Amino acid sequence: MRGETKNTTRGGFTLIEVMGALVVFSLGVLAMLSLTGVLSVQLNQAGKGTSVSVEVQNRLDSLQHLPYDSLLPGTAEDTVQFQGEPFLRRHLVTQATPLMREIQVVIAPVDGSGPELTASAFVSRPW
Repeated sequence: MRGETKNTTRGGFTLIEVMGALVVFSLGVLAMLSLTGVLSVQLNQAGKGTSVSVEVQNRLDSLQHLPYDSLLPGTAEDTVQFQGEPFLRRHLVTQATPLMREIQVVIAPVDGSGPELTASAFVSRPW
């Protein structure tokens, strides 16, 4: 058995391999954290958009249920808040035909930083 060498290598990881794995893991964690921030902002915007959409539909429904003669042609505006941000709410009533009026409800950010949401409906004079 003289001349034979023993294999004395041990199983395991070197310090370089461990440090490389930590770098890759850290980059993955940082990417997930930045993605979480972006998703949070998008979720907040989606919630605000849903609130605006519900408000537009509720306002349109309430105006549609008013008597025809009380819906005089013209414009009315006010300001409402959604998640602490001011929005301009406007409803416009126009005489579409001699027997029909159009109601249009528009909600838009006061600072113009986003899209506006519009819905419309027609109301007819009772026969």
